[in-house]
Amino acid sequence: MNREVEGTQQTVLFYVDDIKLSHVNEKALLNTVKNLASCYGKVKDLTVTRGDVHDFLEVVFDFSEKKKLKVIMNSYMHEIIDEADETLKRKQRDQANTPANTNLFKVNIDSLALSKQDADHYHTLTAKLLYLAPRARPDLLTAVSFLCTRVQCPTQEDWNKLSRTIRYLDKTKNLFLTLEVDKLQQLQCYVDSAHMLHHDL
Repeated sequence: MNREVEGTQQTVLFYVDDIKLSHVNEKALLNTVKNLASCYGKVKDLTVTRGDVHDFLEVVFDFSEKKKLKVIMNSYMHEIIDEADETLKRKQRDQANTPANTNLFKVNIDSLALSKQDADHYHTLTAKLLYLAPRARPDLLTAVSFLCTRVQCPTQEDWNKLSRTIRYLDKTKNLFLTLEVDKLQQLQCYVDSAHMLHHDL
């Protein structure tokens, strides 16, 4: 939610019982915290963190550099890599340079279905990648979006595609997203689109 406080915008983000506040004036933030505490502090004490670096739902927001926001999920990336089955990381010496290759959207109908255990593992890792990609690693989005279309009945071919994404993630596990601004009055947008990529459309 956005509202105007003392002539400038205050933003309040909610996610279940986690809240992130931002405003140019610290006093306005403290007043909002005070109001929230008066309403909800009777149920449970509010935990408040301040400063340039915030850890919010596995995502670290780093505002320490002027006009830049770093969105970092290094610990979450390491968790995914550590959790991945060893067969997914089997080519670790030959780490992937991209999250997918040119056959990402090609589906081999003769590829063998995964076992229940491997299919569940595939589903879990793909879901975790889906949480990571749009927040801090947009370079993974195309590959992850396709992997998500295969969770109902993943095959050995899909397992190999997931393996490549995991190996790429392992190679680039220290990358993070940086958003920066030059002029606040000027918004620049870049749009990329595609049509009829999936075989079942």
